Amino acid sequence: MNGTFEKLLSSRLSVEWLFRARLLVFAATLFLPGCGGIGSSSEVTTWEQQVIIPTYPLRPDDPNPQFFELTGSNNYPYTTQDGFTSELVDRSYRVVYLENEYLRIMCLPEIGGRIHSVYDKVRGEEMFHANQVIKPGHIALRGAWVSGGIEWNRGPQGHTVTSFSPVDVVGVQNPDGSASLVIGYTEMNFRTGWTVRLTLHPGRAYLDEQIEIFNPTDGVHPYYFWNNTAFPQRDGTRFIYPMTLGSDHNGVNFFSWPVHQGSDLSWLKNYPEPTSVFGYQVAADFFGAYDIDRDYGIVQVADHNVLPGKKAWTWGQSDEGMVAQSALTDDDGPYIEVQSGPLLTQADFEMLRPGGRVAWQEFWYPVGGLIDGFEYATPDMAVQRREAGSLGSWNMAAGIGEEPSAGVELRFLSTGVFPNARLVVRRGDEQIVSRTVNFNPRSVQVIPLSIAPGEAVSVDVKSGAGASLLRYESPLDIPERTAPSLEDAPLQRTSDQMYLDALDLDKKSDRLGARRGYRAFLESDSSMDPATSAASALVSLAVLDAEVGRYERAKELLNQAQIIDPEDGMILYLRGVANLQLGDLDAALADGSAATEAVRPTPLGHGLVGRARMWLRDFPEAIAAFEAGLAESDTDHVRLSESHMIAAYRLGDIDRAASAAAEEVESGTVRLVPWAVAELVKEGSGGATLSDGDLAASAERFALSVGWVGETEFAHLELAFALSELGLAREAAAFTRAVLVDNQDSPRPLPLYTIAYFEHKLGNNEESQSLIAQASEIKADYVFPSRTEMIVVLQHAISENPDDARAHAYLGNLFAGLGRFDEAEPEWRRAVEIDSLLSVATRNLGLLAWRLDGDLTAAASWYRAAISARPDDQTLHRDLARILIEQGDADAGIVVLESLPRDEYRRPDVVVLLADTYTVVKRFDDAIALLESTTFTNREGVRDTWEIFSGAHIDRGINRYERGVAVGSLDQIATELQAALTDFDMALTYPVNLNAGRPHEPLEARANYWRGLTFEALGDLGRAQEAWEACAAGVRRGQEQQEYVRLCEGKLR
Repeated sequence: MNGTFEKLLSSRLSVEWLFRARLLVFAATLFLPGCGGIGSSSEVTTWEQQVIIPTYPLRPDDPNPQFFELTGSNNYPYTTQDGFTSELVDRSYRVVYLENEYLRIMCLPEIGGRIHSVYDKVRGEEMFHANQVIKPGHIALRGAWVSGGIEWNRGPQGHTVTSFSPVDVVGVQNPDGSASLVIGYTEMNFRTGWTVRLTLHPGRAYLDEQIEIFNPTDGVHPYYFWNNTAFPQRDGTRFIYPMTLGSDHNGVNFFSWPVHQGSDLSWLKNYPEPTSVFGYQVAADFFGAYDIDRDYGIVQVADHNVLPGKKAWTWGQSDEGMVAQSALTDDDGPYIEVQSGPLLTQADFEMLRPGGRVAWQEFWYPVGGLIDGFEYATPDMAVQRREAGSLGSWNMAAGIGEEPSAGVELRFLSTGVFPNARLVVRRGDEQIVSRTVNFNPRSVQVIPLSIAPGEAVSVDVKSGAGASLLRYESPLDIPERTAPSLEDAPLQRTSDQMYLDALDLDKKSDRLGARRGYRAFLESDSSMDPATSAASALVSLAVLDAEVGRYERAKELLNQAQIIDPEDGMILYLRGVANLQLGDLDAALADGSAATEAVRPTPLGHGLVGRARMWLRDFPEAIAAFEAGLAESDTDHVRLSESHMIAAYRLGDIDRAASAAAEEVESGTVRLVPWAVAELVKEGSGGATLSDGDLAASAERFALSVGWVGETEFAHLELAFALSELGLAREAAAFTRAVLVDNQDSPRPLPLYTIAYFEHKLGNNEESQSLIAQASEIKADYVFPSRTEMIVVLQHAISENPDDARAHAYLGNLFAGLGRFDEAEPEWRRAVEIDSLLSVATRNLGLLAWRLDGDLTAAASWYRAAISARPDDQTLHRDLARILIEQGDADAGIVVLESLPRDEYRRPDVVVLLADTYTVVKRFDDAIALLESTTFTNREGVRDTWEIFSGAHIDRGINRYERGVAVGSLDQIATELQAALTDFDMALTYPVNLNAGRPHEPLEARANYWRGLTFEALGDLGRAQEAWEACAAGVRRGQEQQEYVRLCEGKLR
């Protein structure tokens, strides 16, 4: 032990050693501030510090934006993070800690707010799979993703856009003695927000997670959320999912649980390949996983009616799965994922209407000493029933665990200290156990039962004060579920189905597809279902238009919808929003008021009335409207409360504004409006009465108070527009300047353009022009505006300086991000006319010609110009090569790819494209040599490296085989055939550098068929037979594989 302390003391940071030697983490509690060792007081603390974690850093992000309609990626305005490295470096991270006497939580704000470690101080274990290095693989929507701990997977699809980028995290002490990490984010694509309030309570050994997703906008946006926890996978690991039916990723294929076709799927050892399992209609409020070898597991508890999603994921036991997950770590072993979410599968998406909110609470806690799992769980305790020969102790047959001392026993572990709790067990009406038990999180209470195996009992546990801690029937009755009937779609779609298909595309952010679908529905026969009436389609189209700033078109569509359905308050509200944006305040007021009084009213109308009143400077009436909205429902609560405090400040009601802001700040909000108002009201005056000096002082204090913000530029521009929308342009300019200009070594262009616009609105034209000139000179990448409000900002800059090439380029990016390509193209063209070195705008014109117009010649020309402007951008070479290959000139594509320096890093997709194109022109030697000299990172579900490698060996082997059987010399025949055999053998290998393990059902029939022919030609009929037998036994999947399986079967007849 002394050696351990010496290492702790001599390390650069005790926390660094804590992480690198996490099994000794309990000792580090003696050295960390705010940490107590086992047996310490029940104080809950939160603190933060810098921690060094070994990291494989990313290369710079791709400077080129991704547009859904052109590239299939809905990441805009996010960058692509797909430049991986193989060099391990020490990197310092901001870490926010949360700790009580049982658990210590380590959160990494810079990596999506991921919970990197939850240390179980009672058992000296990591609660979840803890990865000692940060080693990203190509798995998330933007690329980079890391394994371990807890990921807050907001989506919008797959793994979230913030998997490897910063979010907002603050630690807060709560009045009840608990403490929380508030992890939150406002998304740059939809501007919806999400918050995880992760709390540790005094005397409690669980994670209390309160999660919400909310939409503070006037749009309709898809939502999706999976609380993704990782747990170590070992031989004794099993899923504890109380269900009888599961489905695949898409909810299409169903299977019985736990035993399906003779295989117990609750055991991880029974998964040969990467697999997702989703619980179907699970009636229980708990689930989790347990490792019987470690006698340790995790439990999740939540109301299944609110949080129905229960997912299990494993990489499987095949080499393919093992290789894939090993690429995400250096020394830490395989893991599984135990996930919860508000939707049933990861193919499901729902929509958040304006002001909409989805919220839930869930608890996670570690358990140990239960031997083989748990039968039932609540937030207060977990219990396992064990008996010889029962499902609960089938592990005994494998010699794992001990025989219960009685015929049946119940093993309890609580998450809190419950002295003098009352345990009652009944068999029918007979009370067979009634005793007082002292439960606590440090020890398992074992209760023997004198009953027969399988005999039913009821179990009831109450605290000493009489509160229910656990109540259930044992053995647990799990309802049988039947798979839904998935009939083939009718040949002739009904109009209702056409609407639902369009809505499905809308949920998946396919704006063009959704528009086509809604219009097709409107042109079809009228629907018989009121839920899919023509008004619904018109509203959906109007929302799509309003979301991209086309308010005139949106208003026209809403007028039509209102005629069809005059009773719908939402139609009136949305039309009022359009009127507000178009400057028709009287119409906005009328629509807002009518929306609250419609036959089917919406409380959103109050907020709309309040906003219009703010524009009219009628602050008392605005406050009354906001308060009416807050009083009526939780709808749009975030925006209403922020608008309310801004209105109070503008009115000069400092006490009301200060009270509202302080309440939010003290609760740990990561929304910036309350933090801004809290600083503004400290000067004791509001609105126009606040002096310039006091405003500057407020802004400076604010800048110092919000260092926890993740996406700094976006978040503070969001604040700026929230303030300016309600008439605080002066404050918006001052706060934006303080954070994004004065506090930056190199200001970025969008903040400068935005401040310039505010100064223009305030009548400070000279200052506005100076800022525009400054912004126009900044050469910056990753300038991807996304708010519709930025249209007028950039148009103002252009009106002041028509030759500002970058403003044109940025406006083009914005229009394209909104799907307004007809307006994006002339902006990009003007940008490159002014400055031909703007590679991104030039590339965008090439992308537009390629993907939207189908003009490959023009596309190639634009891409060549983009390469001239930025010759080291490998994505430009890659895409130009693809265009040339599509034109039928593979050799020209190869020349483009080969022009990249060979002695420097090459993107994996460039290497794959070049290798694949080599095979197209039959340069198999080059393809093989290229792949053998390249090391690839993890790309989930992608096998192209191995497929090209194996295919090139087979094709080269066929050439050698055919030469061998054609030549006359016996020596030449043998030489060529042996070389061919070597190729066919190599085609069946899975080199480590390709990051390609052998899958459970490999597609190897073609290689084995030709191996058999080669052995036959060499006269080795026995080995030929073996090769064809291996081929014939192969999986029958895919046209080529099936064809060669049949050929091999023919050879065996």
